[in-house]
Amino acid sequence: VTFEYDFTKHYDSVTESLGLNNLSGMTVTDLCDQGYLAIKAQQNDPFFAFGVNPTVTSNLMDHMVIKYRTESTAKSGELFAERSDGVKWGQPYGKSNIIWDWQTDGEWNIEVIDASAVWGNVYGVTLQNLRFDPLEKPTGAGETIDVAYIRFFANAKAAELILRDEHDFILGYNGNYDSRMHRSGPESYDAISELRAN
Repeated sequence: VTFEYDFTKHYDSVTESLGLNNLSGMTVTDLCDQGYLAIKAQQNDPFFAFGVNPTVTSNLMDHMVIKYRTESTAKSGELFAERSDGVKWGQPYGKSNIIWDWQTDGEWNIEVIDASAVWGNVYGVTLQNLRFDPLEKPTGAGETIDVAYIRFFANAKAAELILRDEHDFILGYNGNYDSRMHRSGPESYDAISELRAN
């Protein structure tokens, strides 16, 4: 896990401790003692934003994993990013956002989402803010979704291995990455492409 928001832990103020801000069209209830954050829409297209550690680069957040449950008629979620290369959310679609589908059976589910598109497949840029639209429009007032965590991984294989929860310690190694890293630098395009494929 390279970056996460874990709502299974208790915080005195979940919005302050985790840097959640710019809440729009929703209420959030800290039920972290029960293992989740409860989100309830007050109007269409609710969202919240949160800051990112400025040392986190796009190549470390290639895949996103969300544990959630919902029965909402809004069947999808959306993520936007603001990046150090000038990309802001609200720009034309495909430049700064991704959309995925929820399973709306009311059970706890885990989605593994390829987040590389939201970074524009540009490696090495730092991430400044993320905007999470948990119930993508059209959304009716009163729609709900519970979120246990949002986690980011450098690649799909890392996410898959950790979700299996079969190991106490995991060390990933890619010989192709190693050779390209020494030839062209650890964050070069060729090296990062091999790292993503690890």
